[in-house]
Amino acid sequence: CGGNTDPQAAQSVFMGRDLASICRGRGLPTASGGTQGFELYLKRDLTRRISGFVSYTLGFADAVARDGTPFTPQSDVRHLANAVLHFDLGSGFALGVRLHYRSGKMAVNTLFDAPNDRFERVEKRLPSFFRADLRGSYTWNVSFGRMEASIGVQNITASSEATHRDCIVDALGDFSGTQVPVVCTVDYQRAILLPNLGIRAEM
Repeated sequence: CGGNTDPQAAQSVFMGRDLASICRGRGLPTASGGTQGFELYLKRDLTRRISGFVSYTLGFADAVARDGTPFTPQSDVRHLANAVLHFDLGSGFALGVRLHYRSGKMAVNTLFDAPNDRFERVEKRLPSFFRADLRGSYTWNVSFGRMEASIGVQNITASSEATHRDCIVDALGDFSGTQVPVVCTVDYQRAILLPNLGIRAEM
């Protein structure tokens, strides 16, 4: 609901006016929407020396809030790509890598346009996100089957994902056009690196 309703219906009292939002109503906020897209998926069998898969998804989404406000939901991620590759180096050694990319989600801000004495709803897409994971392993035969020891790092690129966009009206901007001039900063979550060790038995 946050920001995806009538921008004139602010969620707080502003300058003595209670512009109650639909978000304050009973029950969960609802909307009607739709998504469409396609995915391309290519895979190579794990028995090959170089194996894995590559996928690409192109998607679109749109929605209309219960009060009639059209908006772009966060499920509208236009581009999503994954590549998982496994390299059999021989003598029991193997190397794996995973690459993940997705375009940014839509972020919305409700701003008060003081010169025009009204609230405006501003949609802007967050920056895209890329991450790489790395894994190495060694496999050997034992009397009851096979053993595998592995070491890896998730997010070896130390990537941070954009989570929110904070915007304020640029009082010194050009108000002559149809768009309210704004100044925005993007908030990022802290980069998380996850090293891991593993051992697996196959019987």
